[in-house]
Amino acid sequence: SHVARRNGALSSKQMNKSDGGAQPVITQMGWFHRPDPVSGIPVSVQQQMWYPDPNGAPIAKGALTICRERGLAGIDTCMKRDELRSLLGNQPDFASVKPELQEAVEERGHILLFGPKCHPECMPIEMCWAHVKQYCRQHCGNSIVALRKSLQYALSVQHLSVKLHTAFSDHCWKWIEAYSKESNGLAVYEALEALKKTHRHHRKGNNKEVPVPVQVIQ
Repeated sequence: SHVARRNGALSSKQMNKSDGGAQPVITQMGWFHRPDPVSGIPVSVQQQMWYPDPNGAPIAKGALTICRERGLAGIDTCMKRDELRSLLGNQPDFASVKPELQEAVEERGHILLFGPKCHPECMPIEMCWAHVKQYCRQHCGNSIVALRKSLQYALSVQHLSVKLHTAFSDHCWKWIEAYSKESNGLAVYEALEALKKTHRHHRKGNNKEVPVPVQVIQ
């Protein structure tokens, strides 16, 4: 999953209620704020998510133990596992952990932006792939050699130009702006129905092979 966290990162999703068991061992240190007993000023306290057994092997702490160590209000043994998971998942240290993919992208100096789920009309990359597939359908010539040839050109900058990418982005931003103004999804659909009709992704191809200025991939 693109939102999966790296192994050992803070995550309450697979925690047991009790210590040990089949739950993964979290190696990343947690943290929380606790009032200083003298000044009363909140100070940051680090929390280890496991403890060693008599042989030195790590035993993962359960959600109940972690919540008790933090002194969270309203914690008792009657709470269900999912309630404890939800409580920990909303703690600042757990909530601030980024997906592994985002960490890798940002380490290389880039910015990763997540789009809304189940809304391909707001994602320019979806229009890009639709344009590529449409071209390949129209020029594949019903052969794998022609398909490879068409795909190589369809993915090139000659075909997917900056101007085309700009048009895709403009189209998607119209959907995003409409969603930001309308709370009713049906109203958004009706307002942009004309746009959808002019950008049908799936058109029937003629299956004719058209020469393109690239070499065939062997």
